Amino acid sequence: MPVRKGEAPRQLPAELNFSSAAEKFALNVKFVNHTSKEYREHKGTIGELVLWLIDDWDAEYPLTVDGISDFEDEHPGISQGLIEAWWRARTVALEKN
Repeated sequence: MPVRKGEAPRQLPAELNFSSAAEKFALNVKFVNHTSKEYREHKGTIGELVLWLIDDWDAEYPLTVDGISDFEDEHPGISQGLIEAWWRARTVALEKN
């Protein structure tokens, strides 16, 4: 099957697993598949970046900048984890041939 320009999926669904010394939890998200160029050019706070990357999630925190800030306050590192998960979700890998 040929790879065609402009036919990348618009959303990237993912089930993410997070853990700390005190807890483990899963979070289902739908990422927006922005291009690498769009990502590099994005301006704003970490909360604004996370909001820009995520189309939907099953967290009880509102999907807003304030909701992301509250999530980060109660679960430090969640924002960085979501950014890393977005990058991994859109990165291709060579399969064993």
